[in-house]
Amino acid sequence: MTYSEAIDYLYQLRSFGMKLGLEKVRRLMDQLGSPDRDLRFIHVAGTNGKGSVCAFLDQGLRFLGHRVGMFTSPHLIHFGERIRVQGKIISESDVVRWTQLIRDTVEAPGFVDELPTFFEAVTVMAAVHFREQACDWVVWETGLGGRLDSTNIVDSECSAITHIDLDHQEWLGNSLESIAKEKAGIIKPGRPCFLSNTQPTAVPVVRERCEALQSRFNLVEVETFRSALKSANVTMNLKGEHQIHNAALAWNVLIALFGSDAELHPVEMAGVLAKTEWAGRFQCLEGKEGRSFLLDGAHNPSGIEKLIETASDQIGSRPVCLIFSAFKDKSGLLMLERLMSGLPRVDAVGLVSSGETRSSDLGPWLKWLSESHPALPIQTAQSFKAICADLKPETDYLVTGSLHFIGEALSWLMQSEVDEGIAGIESASDSSGDERGLNNYR
Repeated sequence: MTYSEAIDYLYQLRSFGMKLGLEKVRRLMDQLGSPDRDLRFIHVAGTNGKGSVCAFLDQGLRFLGHRVGMFTSPHLIHFGERIRVQGKIISESDVVRWTQLIRDTVEAPGFVDELPTFFEAVTVMAAVHFREQACDWVVWETGLGGRLDSTNIVDSECSAITHIDLDHQEWLGNSLESIAKEKAGIIKPGRPCFLSNTQPTAVPVVRERCEALQSRFNLVEVETFRSALKSANVTMNLKGEHQIHNAALAWNVLIALFGSDAELHPVEMAGVLAKTEWAGRFQCLEGKEGRSFLLDGAHNPSGIEKLIETASDQIGSRPVCLIFSAFKDKSGLLMLERLMSGLPRVDAVGLVSSGETRSSDLGPWLKWLSESHPALPIQTAQSFKAICADLKPETDYLVTGSLHFIGEALSWLMQSEVDEGIAGIESASDSSGDERGLNNYR
């Protein structure tokens, strides 16, 4: 099996869609020697900010001298971004080995289940890889929800829950309370849970779950961490007030788990977290001819609000060209309307439909923009590359709408516009091309 064949095999598992439940993935994990039972996990759930919190935890654990595995989704460009050890993405040869192992297992005579979904297979692959790599700790990001997500088969040492808001209602319910209940499903009996600043109606749901499981409930307050940042005389690499909350969540987890460690100095830890980078989260890239690109994977209304707040602070009233794309199962028109009303100044808009099966119809967006902003220059295209055919010099471009779209944009920018590497994304040693199609599946 070659790397391309391995990726193709995983890609074909998309046909099984997305299925919530733990029984099948538990049986597959056990058939491969129950690697998760030999690992220690910090499990991260929430609506927005999970990837950033994972990045903060990874940095902090490595600062403390631990060997750390990190499992996140989706990837932006290369599949291997999902599975990292000590910050390095899984090699293509290891992807081939583990894909072959999983395929041989699920296609063997007597295998009792249907083939796994893409996300189930990759979840198992990550655990197998982290055990072989002898990781001390694993930072483990939930794919969707929590209670029935494939990642919830692990017996985590601690759970961290980021901001909770409305998203994926078709799977998780239409109220904040029902969504919070799903997120709180990752909490384990007697193990601490840390909850970031979130919607007030979600807090009692998580607290009650902790009480039922006799798990210590910790509602993170951010001011102590903010003071530590000031004492360390550092500013955050990841911009926005929401990232300070995300970093404070990670900081509190690390203090609680390792506070007795003589190497742990809270102020120094705050400085380490402040230097964390995570691609596609309010990331600014300088291009050719004075162009700049600000990329943010805001993919739901809550994320758009955070983007507007951060953009207003960082770019003020400078004119921007907004380039927007979103999947049809998201509130695309609502997000676009909010961007146009909330951003200080938008001088032009580009709308992108990537051609994926989940892509939105641009018609309603174009109609609304034409009626509400009749003098605004509007461009449409089927890809980020196509819409950039007419890039203007000395222009700021704000690119947002989905993480899949951010991956498409970064891929093009790395090849065509920006000479330096992209922070937070490292190519595999023998990378064989664009793999963004897998992004659709968490």
